[in-house]
Amino acid sequence: MPMSDRPHLLFVDDDPKVISGIRRNLHPYKKEWKLSFAGSGQEALELIKSEKVDLLVSDIRMPGMTGQELFDHVQRISPQTIRMALSGIMEVDNVVETMGNAHRFMSKPCSPEKLTHEIEEALAAREDHPSPDTQKLATRLGSLPVLPEVYQRIEDELSAKEPSMHRMADIVSQDPGLVAAVLKLTNSPFFGLRRTITSIFQAINLLGMETVKALIVSQHIFWGQSRKNPPFSIKLLWEHSFRVSNMARLIAQCEQMDRNAMAQCRIGGILHDIGKLILADSFDSKYEAVVQQSGKGTPIHEKEKELFNVNHAQIGMYVMDLWGMDPEIAKAIGHHHDTLRPDISLSLIIAVADHFDHAWINFTNDYTGAMISEPLYDTLRDSGDLERWETHILDNWPEIREIGGFKEGNGE
Repeated sequence: MPMSDRPHLLFVDDDPKVISGIRRNLHPYKKEWKLSFAGSGQEALELIKSEKVDLLVSDIRMPGMTGQELFDHVQRISPQTIRMALSGIMEVDNVVETMGNAHRFMSKPCSPEKLTHEIEEALAAREDHPSPDTQKLATRLGSLPVLPEVYQRIEDELSAKEPSMHRMADIVSQDPGLVAAVLKLTNSPFFGLRRTITSIFQAINLLGMETVKALIVSQHIFWGQSRKNPPFSIKLLWEHSFRVSNMARLIAQCEQMDRNAMAQCRIGGILHDIGKLILADSFDSKYEAVVQQSGKGTPIHEKEKELFNVNHAQIGMYVMDLWGMDPEIAKAIGHHHDTLRPDISLSLIIAVADHFDHAWINFTNDYTGAMISEPLYDTLRDSGDLERWETHILDNWPEIREIGGFKEGNGE
């Protein structure tokens, strides 16, 4: 890579020992990355004003300008810069509540391997989204959702040499409100379980840690943040997401896919529409126009494309990639409205589950649901796949017929 094309990374910390350690640990990467260091928020801000910085890693608690204040400035003057927060473990609770302008959060102490992994993933996320429209809109987002602390702690446990399911259950159990929410969701009709789950350990054992992580993230995004009132019902979007999640899992089951693939389908279904919340939160008045105009025969993702040049699926994928989510899940989220191939894939399964939900459930009289493309629909219908999947879902989740507004039929 030519020296001039190297990503420019800036590290900010008021502790000289921390800066010295990062400098030493990243020395092997000096041919891949241009590395800069600053001992204060003000020094970092002056550098960013004079040079392009691709990725910023900053401590939060610093004298003078705090990391949060630095991120606020950078979000305004250099919105394309990826912002990563680095802070002591005892500060996490307060930081998660206030850090609305950080794309990622890491706790101290952070191993060299963990730091380089996070940097590589964040830079890769940007490279995976070459569309200027996606990148341009992403830089204008007012406040990206921040991963909750419990998610970060679970990730740390999963990366341990000998991760423990019991320790992960203990981590989640330290938040009684979260425990209640996850168990309520796990035992709801959306999961179609045949027995009652009474503990987080049971939930992890039955659903898998990845699914429980998705529940934590979805609970946080849908209900856990201070957000403006979106021009649509969060409750309806939440219920739609969980129906899609369960239908996607049942389609994977019908295809006799393994447990990991079924978990991916469940997670992708839960998170497939988070881009709507992110766009509505950042562009409230403009998104209200999207919702109003999409009620006139045009699906919402097409109207988003008209007004923003990107849609919620693309923004959702961008944020998932920045967070370091499973690339296959992020890809499925990003392409659930433009999947054209009938080959079995995560993108196809989520697209079909989304199609079924819009065909079966009447959200409101003036809402136009997104359906798979006509050529893809014809191919799946003629192959018998649509009917087979529909039958499997209804046979294994008969409770869906009891949902208000249900109307059987595959959207023909």
